[in-house]
Amino acid sequence: MAKRKPSKQLPQATGGPRGHCYFSPGPWLMICPKRKDKSGNALEPNESEIESILSNPVALKTVRLRLSDVSWWMRILCQKIAIRAKKEDREVGRFFQGRFKAVRLMDEEAILACSAYVDLNLIRAAIAQSIETSKFTSAKLRFEAAKQQTPHPSTGPDSFLAPIMLDSTKGSEGPKPSRYKKRCSDKGVLPLSSLDYLQLLDLTARMQRSDKRGSTPRDLPPL
Repeated sequence: MAKRKPSKQLPQATGGPRGHCYFSPGPWLMICPKRKDKSGNALEPNESEIESILSNPVALKTVRLRLSDVSWWMRILCQKIAIRAKKEDREVGRFFQGRFKAVRLMDEEAILACSAYVDLNLIRAAIAQSIETSKFTSAKLRFEAAKQQTPHPSTGPDSFLAPIMLDSTKGSEGPKPSRYKKRCSDKGVLPLSSLDYLQLLDLTARMQRSDKRGSTPRDLPPL
């Protein structure tokens, strides 16, 4: 019986024989594969495909930069979503067609306007009449948490959301990772309390706009 040849090991994520390689381009080749199966799924990169990048300093540098670039991550993410959606809808052409874009929020007024726009979306679309009935919104969860008066921030229905109140105390500059496992940050986003934010939302929701279908009826009691 012929002896079985030992399988070759692919380059690992730590140093290789060249001394300058401290990561494997395998993850990149799974994101942008050279080969796919019949269903269009990425095939595990083989040794020659990985070696073709490791042996090329220019390609190696490019791949490392792209793997650490948020813009490239968003580009590939949007591409994957577009390909899948077009396949499911049996459509052709550009999927997003300029309907979605990213806008940088430069100040507190912009953050507040964006937050209110998202939280009031169901009311403005005439799907809900009030914050209390706006399902699947952070405003509703914050309202429920305020109503329950939960003693600990990690136990309320809004425990996975970033707090509204911005921590601006002395020495609080920079990131503030959360002490709890349910959310990423305890930093906060606006210089007002969660209750003030909800009251502001309630007042804004009652304002009728000619370009929007819905608003909170004036006869409903305030929050």
